[in-house]
Amino acid sequence: MYNIENYFGLFIPSFLIISGLFLIFTSIQKKLPLSITWFAILILSSGNMLLVSYLQTSYPSTLLLFTVLVLSLSILISFYFSISKKFNIEINITSFLLTTLIAIILLVYYSQIKKDLHSTLIALFLYYLLLTSIQIKKIIIFKTKKLFDNLLKIYFLGTILIIIVFLLNRSSLETIFILNHHWFYLQFSFFILLLIYSSLLLISYTEEIFHIQQSDLQKIRQQERLQLAHDLHDIVGGSLIRSISVVSQSQQNLSNQQFLSMLKLLRDDLREVIDSSSTVSKEIPKTPILWGAPIRHRFSQIFNELGIQSIWSFPEIWCSKPTALECLTLLRVTEEALTNVIKHSYAKKVLVRLYFSDLKQIILEIKDDGIGFNVDEISASNVNIGLKSMKIRLEKIQSTMNIYSRHGETIIKIIKN
Repeated sequence: MYNIENYFGLFIPSFLIISGLFLIFTSIQKKLPLSITWFAILILSSGNMLLVSYLQTSYPSTLLLFTVLVLSLSILISFYFSISKKFNIEINITSFLLTTLIAIILLVYYSQIKKDLHSTLIALFLYYLLLTSIQIKKIIIFKTKKLFDNLLKIYFLGTILIIIVFLLNRSSLETIFILNHHWFYLQFSFFILLLIYSSLLLISYTEEIFHIQQSDLQKIRQQERLQLAHDLHDIVGGSLIRSISVVSQSQQNLSNQQFLSMLKLLRDDLREVIDSSSTVSKEIPKTPILWGAPIRHRFSQIFNELGIQSIWSFPEIWCSKPTALECLTLLRVTEEALTNVIKHSYAKKVLVRLYFSDLKQIILEIKDDGIGFNVDEISASNVNIGLKSMKIRLEKIQSTMNIYSRHGETIIKIIKN
């Protein structure tokens, strides 16, 4: 028994503390019900209380006793909130704070000034009974057909009954905090009670958690559909616009070979959309030159056919290496900007430049000598789908886009920190 007790002495508190921290993190990250979040605080508080109790070897000092009592208060409060949130019972915060403040004052008075352990524990448990007395009726009349919700109601009423028994039995009450002979039984009892409560609570939330996961999955699917729509607009839509521009601005009838070339370009762009949508993570190009090679190849051809001079400037190495998503986003934004140049600007010269600032920022600059446009009017009208798509993409990689435009000069500057 000695070895088992020593093993459990640190194992149970450590296990509860780690489990509580993990559950708090998971609950916040996954946006689980508040009842589970408060349950996680309950587990963490229980682990800390048992650890502090285990570390003392004799009749507790006033400081240690007060620490244990504060942690016990935290256990009662977190259990109260967990149950209340589970049954959707509204909590009067003002009454709760006032009652809690009075309880803390009494705990300080009896444990630190009067040094009366029995009165201190009575004040602690009476606080919990007063707190829960308001909710007992609401929980009892709470109608549910779920088995585990009804078991939780019974469990809650059982804890109140246990506390009443301790209040009526002075020796049992004081034994709880004189742990040099009984800490093993206290820890084991706490562990079993938490295990029962966690099982009932988590099973009762199985359906809700499943719906949360389904909701998250639905959001992911919606984001993927939106991403696909943006890609189709930016890439395939851009190719269609370029093809229309070639046909409309051509001084003579196009040959079959020219039409075939445009159709092949559309096919390649459609393949690129499919590949980028089906690939979870793409490789980062080894150099900026390789990053810009595909878009340079596609647009140089169409610029030549339209009589537009294009200048491309990329450094040989990455001074600040972007992620795969950042590479793809900058590529898509460049495609949309160049498509707008072809569609609206009537430019004769286009410059595409990628460089790095002194702060290692990635800066992408697209400049043309077209007719320009009123930036404020276009932004306010919200009719330019391409411009809106660019901004949405850049926000996802924490980048900013500045646009300067007048007759004869338009500059789009994108800064990736």
